[in-house]
Amino acid sequence: LTLGGAAVAGDAFWDGGTTANAVATGISGGAGDDRVQTSSGTITADTISDTHSVSVAVTGVGLAGAAAGSTSTARAIGIDGDAGNDSLVSNSAIVSNATSTAAGVSVSVALSGAAASGTFLDNETRAETFATGIAGGSDADSITTTAGSSIVLSSISRTADNAVAVSIAPPFSVS
Repeated sequence: LTLGGAAVAGDAFWDGGTTANAVATGISGGAGDDRVQTSSGTITADTISDTHSVSVAVTGVGLAGAAAGSTSTARAIGIDGDAGNDSLVSNSAIVSNATSTAAGVSVSVALSGAAASGTFLDNETRAETFATGIAGGSDADSITTTAGSSIVLSSISRTADNAVAVSIAPPFSVS
C-alpha cells in the first residue's frame, strides 16, 4: 500500500510461488537390494496436496502491480523399490490416488494511475499429480504381477488462477 509511486505485491514467484509437496508410499524397499512380495489384501497410497496464494497491491497515485502463483505436487506410489537391484512381486490389489489443487489470486488497485495483475515472468499456478502402482527405482529391477493382482490409479489436478486490476482514473488498467 502506498499513497503515491509504485505498489508491487508478490509471493516467492521465482520458483513457482507458494509450494506444497505431498508423497505417499504403500511399501518402500529403500536403498539397497530388496525383495518385496505381497500376499493378499490391498496396498493403498493416498496423497493430497493443496496450495493457495494471494497477492494485493494498492496505490493512491502511480502504478500498482500484483502477481501470485502456487505450485502443488502430489505423488502416490503403491510399491517403491527405490535404489538397488530389486525383486518386486505383487499378489494383491494396489490402489494409488494422487490429488493436487493450486490456486492463485492477484489484485491490484490504483486510484489514479495504472494497475496490472496476473502472471508475470515465471509466476504461474500449477498443479501436478503422479500416481504409480509399482516403481522399480534405479538399477536392474524385476517386477512381477500375478493373475490375482490388480492396480488401480487415480490422478486428479485442479488449478484456479484469478487476476483483477482496477484503475479508477486514467491512464489505463491491464489484467
